[in-house]
Amino acid sequence: MTTAVSVQHAYAELDEVLLHYVTAGSGPPVVLLHGWPQTWYEWRHIIPALAERYTVIAPDLRGLGDSSRPETGYDKKTVANDVWQLVNGKLGHERFFVVGHDWGGPTAYALAAAHPEAVTRLAILDVVIPGDGGDFSQGGRR
Repeated sequence: MTTAVSVQHAYAELDEVLLHYVTAGSGPPVVLLHGWPQTWYEWRHIIPALAERYTVIAPDLRGLGDSSRPETGYDKKTVANDVWQLVNGKLGHERFFVVGHDWGGPTAYALAAAHPEAVTRLAILDVVIPGDGGDFSQGGRR
């Protein structure tokens, strides 16, 4: 049975943005990327179960939640670089799992594509990744 777990709130000053994030648990790191217009809070029911075995890192992506709102930089490569700077640069994790939901999915994909040596496993939920080569004009068949 999963018990309540407290999350620790923190901020990371990165190149172009101040990211708010929460952490919980210990073990191999799992990065949870929320959708739009959610925040880390979308994962509140998942974090306790994961924190039993993993270090959970759940940022508020740029422009959402308690993270800053720069005027530019909302493309997925830039947002993925924010996550990379946080997880690898600030928190020092060389390898980690990534889960992306909704528009956090393309960000997770961009992060894994840019740093395949670091992303141990990738899960993308509730979004189609644009440009994956599928022909959806025929009902999803290629």
